[in-house]
Amino acid sequence: MAGDKDHFKTELGYRGYRIQQMEAGMLVQRLLLAASALGMGGHPLLGFDANLCDKIYKMDRQGHTSLIQIPIGPYQPRPWLKGSLHS
Repeated sequence: MAGDKDHFKTELGYRGYRIQQMEAGMLVQRLLLAASALGMGGHPLLGFDANLCDKIYKMDRQGHTSLIQIPIGPYQPRPWLKGSLHS
């Protein structure tokens, strides 16, 4: 997911960036709910180098930046051995 590098920066300063992150979070939630409804899974990746990703995807030229990465795809639950605590 990408957004403008200077989202509300002139009007709100650092708060503009925070607002952009909150909006991205709401969109991620909707994407994950839609993926779940289709029988797929996803997981937001937040620990990445945004500047490096911007260079890889050539977003610097357009004034955009990476906000969140979300791999979405088929999901199979892990095989767990579950038991009851009650006899």
